[in-house]
Amino acid sequence: MLFVVPWPFMPDGQVLDDVCATWVSLDHVEGVHGHKRTGLSVATDGTEDHMMTRVAAEMWEYMGMSELRDSAVAEVKERAVSGDLQWSLADIDSLREPYPDGDMGELMHEGMEIDGDLSSDEEAWSEGGGVVRRRLG
Repeated sequence: MLFVVPWPFMPDGQVLDDVCATWVSLDHVEGVHGHKRTGLSVATDGTEDHMMTRVAAEMWEYMGMSELRDSAVAEVKERAVSGDLQWSLADIDSLREPYPDGDMGELMHEGMEIDGDLSSDEEAWSEGGGVVRRRLG
């Protein structure tokens, strides 16, 4: 038997007030720390690599990302100093490598890493007591 729970009616103004109140109550600095913990916004000089935690830190080390980053930074500096690299969309695009074809190329496409549900055996991520991602369904 299907039970339908009616959604309480709220005037548009009340919905907007609730959204604004929620936004204001959030600790937005925690998002900055989260980006550091997952390696999304660590400094390009390596001084913040120690801020990464858990799986992000393990994968960073396993993939040799510090060396790859250092190589990429050196390439950009070299091209900029030589005058081969200007501040333009075309030159920035010239630095990007194409998404790899091969083992995962047929199964995944760029951007797909941010999509998807948790597997049945995958745990929700939580750090500091707050669940960040919840199982859907």
